[in-house]
Amino acid sequence: MHVRKQQFRHYTGLQLWTFFDPFSTREYQGPRQYLEYLAETGSNSQNTIKAKANALKSFLDFLGSCSEVLEGRQPINAPGKILSRILMMYPVYLAEADMSPNSFVVAVAKRTGFGGVSKSSVASYLSAINGFISFSDIEWIGQQALDQDSVVDLFVDEGDLMAELRRIDHLSSCERISVVSRSMLAGVISGGPKQIPRPVLAMPKRFKASESSDLERYEKAFPASRIVDLIKHASSYRDVCLFSLLAGTGVRTSEALQLRLEDIDAINEVVKILPYAERIQKYGDLSDHEKTKLAFKGRASSDVVFLEPFRSYFFDNLMRYMDRERGLAYPGHNFLFVTLANNRKGNPMFLGDACSNNRTFKKTQNKLGIAPSYSLHSLRHFYGVWLRNFAPHSHGYGYPLSVVQRAMGHQSIKSTEIYSLLDKLVYLEFIEATNHTLKALGFDFERVRNEASKDPTLIN
Repeated sequence: MHVRKQQFRHYTGLQLWTFFDPFSTREYQGPRQYLEYLAETGSNSQNTIKAKANALKSFLDFLGSCSEVLEGRQPINAPGKILSRILMMYPVYLAEADMSPNSFVVAVAKRTGFGGVSKSSVASYLSAINGFISFSDIEWIGQQALDQDSVVDLFVDEGDLMAELRRIDHLSSCERISVVSRSMLAGVISGGPKQIPRPVLAMPKRFKASESSDLERYEKAFPASRIVDLIKHASSYRDVCLFSLLAGTGVRTSEALQLRLEDIDAINEVVKILPYAERIQKYGDLSDHEKTKLAFKGRASSDVVFLEPFRSYFFDNLMRYMDRERGLAYPGHNFLFVTLANNRKGNPMFLGDACSNNRTFKKTQNKLGIAPSYSLHSLRHFYGVWLRNFAPHSHGYGYPLSVVQRAMGHQSIKSTEIYSLLDKLVYLEFIEATNHTLKALGFDFERVRNEASKDPTLIN
């Protein structure tokens, strides 16, 4: 079963979606109201809302297809109340789909045609659905939903479910599926807090990332050995400035592309990234459609720590870009970075999609023979890894976590910790040293133990 998804323009200027039952054509009001709430808070970009709408559609398709499977009388074969068990299957459905060892999940996935998503996407989907469920608790969406839609009581054990389904045998198959599906959603957003423990959907433990992914941020970072070559071979002064800004400050690509001329102090060589509360007031000159392209991730600080030689590359080439490229594009706005392509020449770069904005970056890499190809975001990873682990200073190499957190604008220190390679690299070096010593001693473990017991530095 696939719900119908309809797009509409909200009064905030953002594109939103609402969802309809394909059999009864009735609207699922709860998901729409949740998306409206996200739009009205003012802190969610168009891309964020679109991602959450896609997650909601997946969830509704899942519930609807569970209704179809239940209509076919396929057992769940799990203890507990039906709705609670079904909700707990959703993370498994996302991660494994028709490859799951759970026959009920397989049956649902085959009906939706869903093939599963990556582990990182599972986390995003679950975050969206947990947010929807929490919002439903607070707002008590669909207060009458149980009375109007919950014809089938899903707060029962599996042994009693068949009796519930027999009560609506007089309806057609499509009508029964629609009733059960609406009953499920009504239970999730209305009756759940009363009758079942509020579920918090989480990634099953067997899908959690293994220790082998510890160096993931290092691998995603643009190679330090090639970064100067990349900037020197950029195809335009604009790209020299953009690449230097991203590598030298670690700002997000969206933050860089949304910079305005007043954010640049060329005399004192300073760049400011204003937080959302101060920034949104400056966008009154944008159309409603253009505002939907803005992206904010909640930067905690407006300070930008500009590393050398990237600061020099940026400011040395800024006026060349302004005079020889941006000026000739005759833009009718004050965004710093503009498109140079003929068909959209002069448009703010932030209006383009990620593929377009990465095109010249990838072309420069291809010219230098850099493979695999990196995205612009890899320059932020380079900055985080370099600043945390390798940047030289008077006391050694690598800056404290609190300094890197502020420089990268992270609200949580946990977001900064992923850039710490020191402990992981030292750990690998210790293991390698151990293996080397054991090999030199002929793998004589008794001898090693005796040597260690004589070591005065040994800590018991």
